[in-house]
Amino acid sequence: MWKALAMGAVSVALASCGFSAAPGTSSDGGPTVGPSFVGFAAATSLEDESSGTISIPVTLSAPSSDSISVGYTITDGSATRDLDYTATNGTLTFSPGDVEATIMLTIKVDALEEQDETIQIALHSVTGGAGLGLGAHTVTISSDILPRVSFALTTSNAQENVQTAFTATLDMTSSKEVRVDYTLGGTASSADYGLAAGSIVFAPGNASQQIMLSPVDDALDEDPETVRVSLVNSTNAVILASAATRTHTLDDNDPLPVVAFTAAASTVAENVTMTTLTVTLTPVSGRQVTVPFSTAQGATASAADFSYQSTTALVFPAGTTSRTITVVIVNDDMDEENETFTTTLGTPTNATLGTSSHAMTITDNDDPPSVSFDKNEDDGSALEGNNGTTTYDYRLVLSEASGKQISVPFTVTGSADSADFTVTASPIAFNPGQTSKIVRVTVNGDTDSNPEDGNTETVILTLSSTGLSNATQGSPNQRTHTIIDDD
Repeated sequence: MWKALAMGAVSVALASCGFSAAPGTSSDGGPTVGPSFVGFAAATSLEDESSGTISIPVTLSAPSSDSISVGYTITDGSATRDLDYTATNGTLTFSPGDVEATIMLTIKVDALEEQDETIQIALHSVTGGAGLGLGAHTVTISSDILPRVSFALTTSNAQENVQTAFTATLDMTSSKEVRVDYTLGGTASSADYGLAAGSIVFAPGNASQQIMLSPVDDALDEDPETVRVSLVNSTNAVILASAATRTHTLDDNDPLPVVAFTAAASTVAENVTMTTLTVTLTPVSGRQVTVPFSTAQGATASAADFSYQSTTALVFPAGTTSRTITVVIVNDDMDEENETFTTTLGTPTNATLGTSSHAMTITDNDDPPSVSFDKNEDDGSALEGNNGTTTYDYRLVLSEASGKQISVPFTVTGSADSADFTVTASPIAFNPGQTSKIVRVTVNGDTDSNPEDGNTETVILTLSSTGLSNATQGSPNQRTHTIIDDD
């Protein structure tokens, strides 16, 4: 941002031009929301017979995305076409993004003693959705040969904390006071320098004047901004068209803002449908900042447990300091361990990274499953046999799958002697996702009779609640296997 101070014998007055000091710009230097206006940059210009071919600038108050055209008509004032000047009526076209076009005409040398003469130019028939601003311009052809006024430089640049002098010069001194107006434009907004267009005055015999630009050294990281100062409406001098405008670039000197998560970790219940992660930009920036993000699954979380509502990179328009990532949580029915996943910010544009990752823990809200013997099966029995072994399987089932490791202990009692049978070792382990396991009773055949037991023995399997982990005990919780003695 900048402000301008005229140095030396300079008076400040509003210039007679088609638009305000910074037409078509908002407070951040961007295009206005309203329509563009096309018009002359100034209401008058001064030439002499040595000027030759001259250009009259016509400007658009703000860039347009559409093509805009405007017709112009050149007519005699006190000057006579083809005697004092040559010109052709026509149409100017502004391509999308253009903000200036010129009308060309040629001043002729006639070697006659005469008064000042004038040429009238009028704009008409605007197309493309623009309005008409300053639509009339008068060119005065001086009867005297006048000094040329111009900027010593047409381009320059400096950091926004450096004061810069815009020097305007006359190519020869004059015995008269020379006055020239200046207008302000460029991508820097009027709020950045707070100065209306004004005038430079050269006292008789003075050939140099300065306008001092004093940038405001703000703390806002922003794109380079331009200040365009244009000379218009001269008195007793001819504006040299090739050096009538100086464009000064203000180079930003502020550090990049920091984009970061507001927290490195958070916890959310599984039954919460959606939650958000907040990403902030500190401090506010004058440029658009973008930052992509990605995910890394944790020890337990998977793509089935969560998703992002959008995976598009976060965009912080200029002036914005906060954006959110929306996370969709899947509320399943499986008892499971708490799940974690990490969201990581990628390489940003126009910013640096602060806290770049966020670990979110999803806490489970499901009850553990119950474990029991299969309800569709009954107690079993089998002949002992005289040799070899016979087996019988009893099925343990979970009421639903679990995401946890489940351990199911059981006890073995009954009248059978331990030498007569073996049983699968306790406890039984269910891995995550498994819903059934087998407890196998293996009976050893022999030739011994057991009259004291009525020719039968029993093996009783009973699920135990002591040591049961990650499940509850269901029903039935017991099975009795009968060994029938056939000796």
